[in-house]
Amino acid sequence: MTIQGLKLGKGGTRRLNKKLPTTGTPVNGANATSTLSMATKPTATNTVTIGTTVYTFVATPAAVGDVAIGALVANSQANLVAAINVGDDFNDPHPDVAVAAFAANDMVATAKVFGVAGNSIATTETFTASGNVFDEDTLLTGLAGTNGDDGDLMADATYLYFCMTGNVANTTAASWRRVSLGSAY
Repeated sequence: MTIQGLKLGKGGTRRLNKKLPTTGTPVNGANATSTLSMATKPTATNTVTIGTTVYTFVATPAAVGDVAIGALVANSQANLVAAINVGDDFNDPHPDVAVAAFAANDMVATAKVFGVAGNSIATTETFTASGNVFDEDTLLTGLAGTNGDDGDLMADATYLYFCMTGNVANTTAASWRRVSLGSAY
C-alpha cells in the first residue's frame, strides 16, 4: 500500500512507501521526573540534592550551592527554582534537570535528557520539616520509546500509528502519532 501526499502539520507532506504496517503498539519516550514537596519554610543548612549538585538553604548566600531562605515558604521556593533553572550570583543552571515553579507546594524536576537515562539522577533532601521531601530517591518514569524511521507505520486493533520523525531509540521527541481505526463501513 502506498499513500502519497498525506498532509501533516503546517502544510508539510510526507510520502509513505511501506507495504503493510508492522503489528504492535509503539511507545513514545518520556523524560524522567520527581516531585519535591516543600510546604514548610526551610531552616539554615537544610539541603536539596539533585544529581551531584547540592543546594543549601542559608540566611545570606555566599558560596556555590547556597540558596536564600525567604521570609515566607513561597520566597524560599522561588529562590530554589531560580537557583536550579537560571542560576544566580552563586549557582549555574543545573546541567541535568529543569524544574517547574512550585504549585500547591510541589516542584516537579524533569531530566533534560530524554528516555531512561534520567532515571539514574539522584534526588535527596535533608529538611528539618518531615513533610519537605522528594517522592523518590531518583528521578523516575523516564521511558525509552519505540524505534521508528520517518514514515514507519504500526497498527494494533484500535489504532494506526505513524512515525513523524526518524529517530534513534526515540530519544529526542514523541515521534509517534495515532489515528483511530473506527468501525468498518
